[in-house]
Amino acid sequence: MAKRLTICFVCYGNLCRSPMAAAMLKDMLQRDAELGRLEVDVCSAGTGAVPGYPASPNARRVMQEMGISLDDHTARPVSGEVLKKADLIVALDGHVGEELRRGYPETGGKTCVIEIADPYAYPVEVYRECAAEISEILLSRVLPLVRRLARG
Repeated sequence: MAKRLTICFVCYGNLCRSPMAAAMLKDMLQRDAELGRLEVDVCSAGTGAVPGYPASPNARRVMQEMGISLDDHTARPVSGEVLKKADLIVALDGHVGEELRRGYPETGGKTCVIEIADPYAYPVEVYRECAAEISEILLSRVLPLVRRLARG
């Protein structure tokens, strides 16, 4: 397992779900004895992101409760350049997946779609539920894909 991998999470605004998922995956990779030795770049982007916006306050709060910081996160729009570098693209809902399919058809073979409801502008409890869903999907679907990609 010596291959360098890039994983990109994509949501709409790049303020909640995708930065949370990216930060959580980075944390999981560091804690995993096997995967922690891999060189994995994890990034996030948004199909409707406004460049430079910070992660939403509730996303930062929930991640902080988990011992993970989003303080340095700034939103960035999805681009062909970002997606071309990715070995795995995780669209965080079907609408985002469809936007990627239409706008970047060449990424279809390396894109998976998971359904996570957007917590933007909801109370912090909804963000906690979102983080729990993301964690479950990272463990059950994304980490197995990372392992498979690492093995080539």
